[in-house]
Amino acid sequence: MPNNLLEPKWFTDESSREKQVLKLASEGLTDQQVALNLGISIHTVGTYWARIFSASGAHSRTHAVALSLKAQADSFRRVVEFSMDSIWILNGEFVVYANEAAASLLGVSLSDLIGGGIFRFLPAPDKATVEARMKNAASGNANQCAKVTAIRPDGEEVHFEGISGPILWEGQSLIMISARDRTELHRAEQLIAEERSRLETILEGFQDSVYRLTRDGIFIEYRAGLARLSDPDPRDPVGKHYSEFGCSALNSSMDAAFPKLTPENRTQIINYSPTTGERLHSRECRLTLLRDGTILAVVRPFREIESSHLC
Repeated sequence: MPNNLLEPKWFTDESSREKQVLKLASEGLTDQQVALNLGISIHTVGTYWARIFSASGAHSRTHAVALSLKAQADSFRRVVEFSMDSIWILNGEFVVYANEAAASLLGVSLSDLIGGGIFRFLPAPDKATVEARMKNAASGNANQCAKVTAIRPDGEEVHFEGISGPILWEGQSLIMISARDRTELHRAEQLIAEERSRLETILEGFQDSVYRLTRDGIFIEYRAGLARLSDPDPRDPVGKHYSEFGCSALNSSMDAAFPKLTPENRTQIINYSPTTGERLHSRECRLTLLRDGTILAVVRPFREIESSHLC
């Protein structure tokens, strides 16, 4: 007798009649309904059952369906046992199955995790989110990816993102959650946000103005200091091309400098004089090609010159 129903070749063939008969029977259909569904006679259904009994060692229709469901559960376990993703199977809030990654993520042993509730790891806001998603999954719907925070028994916060949905598990309709640890990514995002905040605070006190542009010369973001790129300076240059600033000296200098910016030659410095009423304040603009392919433009006052040198 084979060890499980995965051994017969027809079981792994989605189009095989034996597998179709087993699947329909596991959904609660009678043999007559199976025959109508597949467009075959009830006698032929009986022939397929005979093959299933012979291959599986089952002694009845119900036994064969039970063995089939168990074989699928065993196959699932083998697939996810060493998965890097965390997998939980829940009956309500209680864990009936979890892999090692799930236990490791929550900082507990498998024996502590299985049989216990999942909500004990969740702070109130995340508990409400997970509860709502579990109700949706219990209604037969899959949930899109969501970010969740959990708290380990030692008080450490962990962050993960996961999907959830219904699963037929050993004859029961339960809920599966598949999650990926993003704790380190979350920390990195926090550090980047903190660094960006510090940088913005520093730039607030700069005389220099800082702009970021695409390779095509479109402004992505800016921080205006005392020395603007052009006078008069647009209130918000984002989405505009540098040529819209209306200074021919700036435009021609930018036109000449942009093509020279390469990975081997990342910086270009240009000097130009935008119009400021009756006088000019010459500017130095340092263009730097960043690793993401955008261009950083830092503008600072260079020297005051007479209006006779207007561009």
